[in-house]
Amino acid sequence: MVLFELFAIYFYKILSFIPLSVLYKIGNGIASLVCFLKFLPFRQETRRNLHQAFPEKGTKWINQTESEYYHRVCEFGAEQIHMFAPKNNERLQLTVKNIELLERRFQESDYVVCYAGHFLNYEILTYLPRMYPQFRLLCYYQSSGLKKVDQFIQSARSRFGAKLIPTSSPLKELIRIKNENKTHQKYILGSLADLKPSKAKVHYSPFFHKIIGVHDGTEKVGMKIDASFLYAKIIRKKTGSYEIEFIELKKNILKIDESVTDCFVKELEKNIQEQPDTWMLWATRRF
Repeated sequence: MVLFELFAIYFYKILSFIPLSVLYKIGNGIASLVCFLKFLPFRQETRRNLHQAFPEKGTKWINQTESEYYHRVCEFGAEQIHMFAPKNNERLQLTVKNIELLERRFQESDYVVCYAGHFLNYEILTYLPRMYPQFRLLCYYQSSGLKKVDQFIQSARSRFGAKLIPTSSPLKELIRIKNENKTHQKYILGSLADLKPSKAKVHYSPFFHKIIGVHDGTEKVGMKIDASFLYAKIIRKKTGSYEIEFIELKKNILKIDESVTDCFVKELEKNIQEQPDTWMLWATRRF
């Protein structure tokens, strides 16, 4: 197993020396091949999910969005290889539309929980500490079960200034950080909360004409550390260029009937409706 892990890491590092423009072309070729091979099992899942989410759309729109989705997935793969390269000279472009909203929330609390979805390219969120060094970024991280691979990913993400929080015991680590934060350092807790929960006790929210299970642990953790809540809307402007827009969820969830998790799911659905091809989870059993 260790040999397999080392092989995977070194193969990844070799690919990272390929220029990003070439990686994009390779990705487009792979995506075109996937579109040609209609019998692939995940293609049926993708089409089923698209029909579930957009029942009003015709076959032509579904087919076109499905094709664009495979190209976006391969584009994401190319950028993943590029972003974790040992030497990264071709940075992706990121602009933040309204950083002032984040700054206002930090006037109320040292902690802001920032929800996001698995959009192309969610890894761009790790650029925030580099652009705004006054903020620290905390990210949830779920172990792959492969020690060497975990170490490689943790090292790569930490290079951008992010601190990884294990999903197995996030509250314990966050409370430790809060208790030691005597200088009132500002922390963003990033959470990609649109994956299907594995545990039995989950929160249920309406999502594209269905009621689905959603992780609500981030909301509970945010309440424990007295955090504000925002949603990071990720917008793909063009290949390699992204924009983040922060959207207010709720300032004080104790004063409302609707949960922060429900608000997050609503913003997630709006985000998907605007750019359906950039959501990375169409090929999974999410509905």
